[in-house]
Amino acid sequence: KAQIELSFEPIPGIPEPGKYHFLVVTVSPQGDRMIATTAEGLGGSLVEFERISGAWKEIGPLIFVNSNKALQARVRVSFDASGNTIYFEGHYPDSYGGADIYSSTRVNGMWQSPVNLGPGINDGHSQLSPWISADGERLFFAIEGENPSGEIKIYYSERDASGNWKARKPCYSNLKF
Repeated sequence: KAQIELSFEPIPGIPEPGKYHFLVVTVSPQGDRMIATTAEGLGGSLVEFERISGAWKEIGPLIFVNSNKALQARVRVSFDASGNTIYFEGHYPDSYGGADIYSSTRVNGMWQSPVNLGPGINDGHSQLSPWISADGERLFFAIEGENPSGEIKIYYSERDASGNWKARKPCYSNLKF
């Protein structure tokens, strides 16, 4: 049998184990920003990092996004092409039921309050794992809990001429777990 030895060096600027327990990490298309989902008990929190001179510097938690213990432990984040808008799932007071998909835009260096993407995308089930296309015109996501068989179905939504999200449509190949 061949043995493979792996070793990993710490990433400059990333806190040593103990401060955070990273679950999901997303890097902006430009490679200069990173948002990490961290575990906090049964919930989660989003922490932002910026790459400066080749090292990651902790900017801090996304205060408005992390409010109300609205995030689950394994939140998936998707940056738009500019790196200034993120899409993620959360469970805020205006959720339609399960986890909904929200966006937040960075204005003058501050992430704004999450915006629910509305009933064309969200419903009483859990919408998960959003991913925005490079042109920003299509949002892909999964829905869990639509039927008792446990299927997680993949959907997408497109923007209309005004930039609003149209009603979601199913992708034709769905996954069963």
